[in-house]
Amino acid sequence: MRKNSRLFNGMQALQAARHRYAPIDYDELLDITKIWVDAALRLRKKDLKMMHKLVKAQNIKSIELTHKLRTRQDRRFDNELISFPFTDSYSNVVLYDRRKISDKRNAA
Repeated sequence: MRKNSRLFNGMQALQAARHRYAPIDYDELLDITKIWVDAALRLRKKDLKMMHKLVKAQNIKSIELTHKLRTRQDRRFDNELISFPFTDSYSNVVLYDRRKISDKRNAA
């Protein structure tokens, strides 16, 4: 959604051009809708299980991609059960969770 929102104007122009050279009439749209509704009504438990597996795999892939994009700084605090002081990946000693202190002047 983020990607498409940045490209929304271009996507709209492409869609308008597509409709201009290959318009879809109402009857064709109804036929396509009937095909999809019939397919949805014929779904069996096995089909729903497969769809669930696909969604689960997509979610895992999405989480992996998000995790790869994060910085080393962010990964230091993945686990909320960190006991302080600890040594971070740059060999710095962290004495307290700096994210939870609102007034940084009093943190020492």
